[in-house]
Amino acid sequence: MNFKKIIAVLAAAMISASVFAFEAETFWREYEPSFKSGSVVPSIGAGLGTGEAGFNMKIPPLYGIVDVFVPIADLPFSFGGEFGFKQFGNSFTYGKETVSYLSIMGRVLWHFNFGVENLDVYAGSDIGTKALIWNYDYDTEVAGKDHTSTSWYFDIGFLTGAHYFLNDTFGFFGELGYGFSFAKLGVSFKF
Repeated sequence: MNFKKIIAVLAAAMISASVFAFEAETFWREYEPSFKSGSVVPSIGAGLGTGEAGFNMKIPPLYGIVDVFVPIADLPFSFGGEFGFKQFGNSFTYGKETVSYLSIMGRVLWHFNFGVENLDVYAGSDIGTKALIWNYDYDTEVAGKDHTSTSWYFDIGFLTGAHYFLNDTFGFFGELGYGFSFAKLGVSFKF
C-alpha cells in the first residue's frame, strides 16, 4: 500500500468518525434527554414476517406494548410487556382450519443515547409464553369431528429498535428481532 492510499484511508476514517461522533460516556449510560426515569411509552403496531407454511394469513401480527423507563445502578433500562396476536387459515375440500397465535411477553431493554434529539435507540430481550390455537371445522364426519386444541409454550426473543418522537407525546417505533415476528412498525405515545 502506498503512502497516498494510507493518507486517503486515514482521512476517510477521520471524516466518518467526526460525522458519526457522539459522546461515548453518555452513549450507553444515559437516556436520550426527552426521556426521563418514570417515562411510560405505550405503543401499538403491526408485524411482518413469520408465516405459517401452507396457510394464508387472515390477521397479520398485531401488538400492544408498554415500556416503563426505570434506571438501575444509573444505567438506562426500561421494563415492560407485550401482547401479540396473529391468525392463519385455509379452506380445504373437507372444511377449514384456523391457526391463531397469542403472545404474552415481558421485556427488558437497554437504551442508547446517540445525541439525536427525540431518538431513542434500544436493544433487549423479551421472555414469556405463547399459545398456539388450532381450530378444525370439518364439513363431514368422514373428515373428522370439529374441535379446537391449544398448546402453550415458553419463548424468548431478542430485539433492537428505536422510537422517534415528533413532539413531546407522539412518535413512531420500529423493531427488528427474533420473536413473534421479524419486524414491527407502529405508533408510540410518551407520558
